[in-house]
Amino acid sequence: MKRILLPLILLSVLTTYAQEPAVPVEPTDTVINIDNPSNIVLSETPDGIRLMVIEGEDSVTTYSYNHPDPDNVNISSIKGPSIDSGSGLVLSRWNKPNKTSFEMVSGGLSIGKNFAMGQPEPMDITTGKSWELSWVYMLGLRISRNGNSFITGIGFNWRNYRLTGPYQFAKSNGGISLTEYPEGSQGKWSRLKVTTLSVPVLYTRKIWKGLDITAGGIVNFATHSSIKTKFVYEGREIESSQNGIYTRPVTVDIYGAVTVCGLGWYVRYSPMKVIRGGHGPQFSTLSTGVVLGF
Repeated sequence: MKRILLPLILLSVLTTYAQEPAVPVEPTDTVINIDNPSNIVLSETPDGIRLMVIEGEDSVTTYSYNHPDPDNVNISSIKGPSIDSGSGLVLSRWNKPNKTSFEMVSGGLSIGKNFAMGQPEPMDITTGKSWELSWVYMLGLRISRNGNSFITGIGFNWRNYRLTGPYQFAKSNGGISLTEYPEGSQGKWSRLKVTTLSVPVLYTRKIWKGLDITAGGIVNFATHSSIKTKFVYEGREIESSQNGIYTRPVTVDIYGAVTVCGLGWYVRYSPMKVIRGGHGPQFSTLSTGVVLGF
């Protein structure tokens, strides 16, 4: 009896479903398995979404999905592969997936202190009041690939060397000398200032997420130099200044920096003397401070 009832029940169920209206079923998309793709790029198009699967330099597969009503589609976020370059302000970028990237950038804003190395007696530059302001690359080209970056461009540097002792900078007889303040006066400070345009050639290596090490050289072209002195005489505050202090027209610096998430510490050494030989006291510069954006 059971053998007769079971086929009758199955026949009744199938007959019931056959009487219901058919629901259209779309065929299942083909499933493709790609092992270890080198890059996956998901991008939005005017009509939908495009997916690029890159297996190698010569193998790129593209999939597109066009939405039937693109005006009513809202994509909140799309996350693709990050570009392994550096920090700083990116003005423009040209890159291809899994290729070298080229960026127009601006960065390396720095503030630090100057140390006068090898200064002669009685020169005594006060480090605590001798500042350096620099913009390592106001406009630069950065070339990046696989965590390695090279930067070159145009930068700016401003250095200030200040005396607070009994001597002042003075310009006379084709050179710069150290002289005492006028008799009966009280010296406040005397400073020497040099500004340059610079061309950096720097290499940056990403060590870990957010941690970068930068090293290289910077060529400086002097654009302006001056001395300025302030003292008090008979109750009146007097300032005097002169331009053109015989600085070297071209100098080369050795530069190094360690940054974490774009903020770090730099060291900049200028082995060449600030003032040309035979035109004033001979000393070189070591500066160090904080840097933003590499």
